[in-house]
Amino acid sequence: MALLFASSGDGRTAAYVRTGTEGVETHIDPYPLGWRVSNFATLEMKGAEPVYVLDKSGKEALEATERTLYLGLAAIANGIVRKSFQKAYDYARQRYQAGKIIIEHQAMRLMLARMLCAMEEGRAIIRRACGIEELGPAIIAWRRAGANACQAAMDGVQIHGGYGYMRDYGMERLMRDAKYCQMFPRPEEEQLLRLLDMAERGA
Repeated sequence: MALLFASSGDGRTAAYVRTGTEGVETHIDPYPLGWRVSNFATLEMKGAEPVYVLDKSGKEALEATERTLYLGLAAIANGIVRKSFQKAYDYARQRYQAGKIIIEHQAMRLMLARMLCAMEEGRAIIRRACGIEELGPAIIAWRRAGANACQAAMDGVQIHGGYGYMRDYGMERLMRDAKYCQMFPRPEEEQLLRLLDMAERGA
């Protein structure tokens, strides 16, 4: 089952279509901009019949679907922060430089501390957004968690030094996934303007 969002003359609509049926062709994307957390695919519609259409009366259901998407992406992003911290911390306890383990250098400890704070911040903001049945807090959680993931991944690569760019250590994968979390499903600027519109409408 796939949920499709589309624009029409009456505004945004959404419809469910059943994959694997006549009129629906699925093409798996082998490497979508470095994203490896989950599989992406391109759907080609040729006379496909929707199973169910969310029309204007289903606006609440449409926003609930979007809310679930943003909360899921925020959780993935916070998981990237956690994994970046774990990898960087473990590496910093093994790597020697200037005669001592690099975790003993203050600059490294500050990076790790910021990653730890970002992880806890993400947990708190996602937990709060999950308790509010509105779209706005979910978008905010996605935005903040995505930014934290990008920063944590970059710090993790820096702690690893040149090894951070190698696939053997896994940091380059986290950095690619973190950036995609920040871009998907829509650009951050578009969602910021949407949040402002929602605030002005009192939504």
